[in-house]
Amino acid sequence: MLIIAFRARCAASAGFSLFGGKKEDVKGKVVRTKKGKDDEEMDESKKLLQQVKDAGVAGIISYIFWEWAFWGVSIPVCIVGYQAATGHWPDFSNQDDLAKLGAEAFAFVNVARFAVPLRIGLALSTTPWVQSNIVDKFQKDK
Repeated sequence: MLIIAFRARCAASAGFSLFGGKKEDVKGKVVRTKKGKDDEEMDESKKLLQQVKDAGVAGIISYIFWEWAFWGVSIPVCIVGYQAATGHWPDFSNQDDLAKLGAEAFAFVNVARFAVPLRIGLALSTTPWVQSNIVDKFQKDK
């Protein structure tokens, strides 16, 4: 791979394209031809997060609260799950335990991303409460 990159760089500096012809004759642009499943999920997440941003300060506060609640509950649940699966609490000085804990964390984070729409929905549903009980009370009178 490094040799190909080196040859391409040398050919480009000599004025020739890697695929033949003069460098000036070769023009192109990389264009994605088809959206993948991950792109569609990312677009949906971006739309939902934009709704949170559109809700203003109350939406952002609500979203932060639900994220803290989710991760605050998830981490102890994962540690207890580790204990239930292995029969002992994780020992952070043991490399084998760290590897098992890392694998469990990797699996959990991949599953947790499916809960993003749920957390955003909870944030949007509690935004009016946050607005009336938190934001309005701390906002200066105009």
